[in-house]
Amino acid sequence: FLGQQPGEKNKLAISLKRLNQSIRRMENTDKAIDLGTSLEAILLNDREPNEGELSFSLRLRGAWLIGGTFEERKTNYYLLRDIYTLRSKAVHKGIIMGKVKGIKGPVEEVLSKGIGLCAKIIYIVMLNGQYSNEGWSELLLGKEIQR
Repeated sequence: FLGQQPGEKNKLAISLKRLNQSIRRMENTDKAIDLGTSLEAILLNDREPNEGELSFSLRLRGAWLIGGTFEERKTNYYLLRDIYTLRSKAVHKGIIMGKVKGIKGPVEEVLSKGIGLCAKIIYIVMLNGQYSNEGWSELLLGKEIQR
């Protein structure tokens, strides 16, 4: 983190702070909102809120950034979908209770796995630098990166 350029540090700081808050939160609703915000800050920082399907971009970018086999990317893609769903429910309904329709597994487990995934994503971005729209296109087309 300390070796990053000042502008890059500011972008990374948002994601790192929100991930840290998510880890410390006791309530799943707060945990989901902070985790979702951290992922948006790191994976969608080049996008405008009105630019279309943010959830799809977040899932696709995150899965490709983490990399791995097809099955690993698929697992991460669906985990990111579940996190984004939890975040949306938390923001729009104000609470996450019990089982959540469309989520694979207990909410606590999804959030815990999501925190680990988010930390990996932040680490990879720190190794490779922030991505612009062009950089994301290159990654999705198969450009090799450090992991």
